[in-house]
Amino acid sequence: EPSKEAEKKEIPREDKELLHKLMLAEDKEEGAVGAHVWKMYFSYYGGWFFYFIFMIVMIASSVSQTGSNFWLSYWSDNAGDKTHSRNYYFIAYTMFGVGYAVFAFTRVLMVKFQSIKFARFIHKEMFSKIIRAPINLFFDRVPIGRILNRFSKDLDVVDEYLAGTFESTVDQFLTVVTSIGICVIVGTLWVFPLAVVFFYFCYSLNKKFTNINREVTRLRKNLG
Repeated sequence: EPSKEAEKKEIPREDKELLHKLMLAEDKEEGAVGAHVWKMYFSYYGGWFFYFIFMIVMIASSVSQTGSNFWLSYWSDNAGDKTHSRNYYFIAYTMFGVGYAVFAFTRVLMVKFQSIKFARFIHKEMFSKIIRAPINLFFDRVPIGRILNRFSKDLDVVDEYLAGTFESTVDQFLTVVTSIGICVIVGTLWVFPLAVVFFYFCYSLNKKFTNINREVTRLRKNLG
C-alpha cells in the first residue's frame, strides 16, 4: 500500500491532464526534405569554395585510380617491348598509386575536419538558443529528454553519418561515371543507352527506398 506521504505528493489527475496539454508535441515533417534545408546544410557545411576544392580532389582521386588500372594494362600488353625498361613501367605505376593514396587521404581529412567544424557551429547555435529560451514557454513545455536527444543523437548523425554518406555518394557516382567512360573508350557507344536505363532504374529504386526510409527514420526519432 502506498504511504500517506506518497499519496500527498501524487499529482492530481486534473493537473496531469493540464500538464499534458501544456507539453509541446514534437514536430514531424512530412514528404521530401525541403530545398531550404539542403541549402542551409550545404552553406553551413563549407560553401561553394569547399565543394569546388573537394570535387577537384575527388576527381583527381578517381583519375589516379583509373589511370593505375590503365597503366597496368598497358604494361602487360608491352611486357616484351625492349624500348622501355621494367623500372619505367614500375615507377609510373607507383606514381599513380601514390597519387591515389594522397588524394584519397586528403578527401577523408577534408570531410572529417569540415564535419567537426560544422558540428561545433551547430552545437554553438543550439546552445545559444537554449540558454536564451524562456523557462515558462520552453523548458516547462519541452521534455528534457527531447532536448538532450538534440545535443547527443542528432548531433552524432550530423557529425558522422551525413559526412560519410556524402563522401560515399560522390565517390560511387564518380566510380560509375568512370566505368561507363572506360566502357565507351574500349568498347562501343551502345553503352550510353544501357547507362541511361541503368540510371533510371537506380533512380526509381532509390526514390522508393528513400521515401520509406525517411518516414521510418522520422517515426523512430519521435518514438525515441
